[in-house]
This record gives sequence, structure tokens and C-alpha cells, in this order.
Amino acid sequence: MLGAQFDGFPIDVLMKLWLLEQNYPHYFRDLVGASADGRAKLLRAWEEGSDTTPVEIASWAQEAPAASLAAEWVDRYVSFATAVVATLQSSAALDAAQAALLADLLDVSELTRTGAIQRMQDAPTTGDEDVARHLATAIVGDRESAALPSLQALAHARPDLKQFIVESLLDDYVLNAIGAEHLPWLSGPFREVLLALRDRDSTTEDLRTAISEELQENPF
Repeated sequence: MLGAQFDGFPIDVLMKLWLLEQNYPHYFRDLVGASADGRAKLLRAWEEGSDTTPVEIASWAQEAPAASLAAEWVDRYVSFATAVVATLQSSAALDAAQAALLADLLDVSELTRTGAIQRMQDAPTTGDEDVARHLATAIVGDRESAALPSLQALAHARPDLKQFIVESLLDDYVLNAIGAEHLPWLSGPFREVLLALRDRDSTTEDLRTAISEELQENPF
């Protein structure tokens, strides 16, 4: 999982989180699935050894560096893990043609992205479902500024692909990565995703309020 995201990352914190991911994947998944506030509360509960915390998890949290003292690094690590897991949970690897199409959909050039949408509209293929799924998971990565307009445009150009996009967006890992900046792009074609996000227990009150306001401003 090493990469530019870990530049300047304290090695002891990195190893601590890696050990949790490798040795206790169930609890790591709980951490990934929680909101930022939820993660902080969960880490404190583990560190304090609450009644529901297994001894081995409490020991992991209490061992230096204490989990509660590494919140900013936990968030960075978990955010990257979210993107990785969401990508891996999408459909099987794309072939060369599909990968090239996805690259165009995620290009910085609006002209290139528009051309890719047009090709998918003019010459649909059976592999477009996989491209759509990968495009949906890309909103959690560093190409979200290109993925979001492409996703919105694709939903309008190819309504037959919407169900595959929604399935990927409703994945817990992807939902966990959606923030207020995503809402205007999703409120039109993907209202059911915003409704699901609003009703999640782990969604923060600020985000829940932002979703309600967005849905009121764009009722259809």
C-alpha cells in the first residue's frame, strides 16, 4: 500500500495500522467503514478497553504509539485503504480497450472525456458495464474531479448503465468516501445513493444536513 500518500508518514504509525489490517481484518474493516468522527470514537473505545473490545484489539490500540494520538494518520491510511478496496471490489480487470476508454473518461481534458462518452453512446459494447463500475469507484481517488462529470454525463447518455453505477456507488467503501463536494454531481441521476448515504448510521450530522439541503434544492 506504499505510495505518494505515505510521504512523511511516521513509520511506527504506518506499521501499527498495517498490523491491524493484516492481523485483524474484521476490525480494520470496521475502521474503514466508519465516518471520520466514528473512527475517532472507535479508536478511543479500543484504547480504553471497553467491554465490547477484545483484549488483543485493546492491546493493539494501547501499544505505543497510542491509536488515539495518531488520528490524522489513521484518516490518511484509512482513506487510501478505502480507495484501494473499492477499486478491488469493482468488476474484473479491464481489457486493453476498456482500460483505454476508462483512461479517457478520467482525462483532465473535458474534450477527451466528452469524446469517450460519445463513443460509448454511439457504439455500446458488452464491456461497458465494467467500465461504468470502475468509473464509479474512481470518485474516491485522486481523479474525482474528472470522474464526477464523466459519471453524471454517462448516466444521461447511457441510462442502461445506471444500475451498474449505482451498485458500485452503494458499496460501503465508496459511500464512506462521499463528501459534501460530491453531492451536486450525484443529486440528479443518483438520488437513491444520496438517500442511502443520508440514512446511514455512520453519516455525520453535517453531511446529513448537506444531503437534505441538496435534495431540496434539486428535487428531481
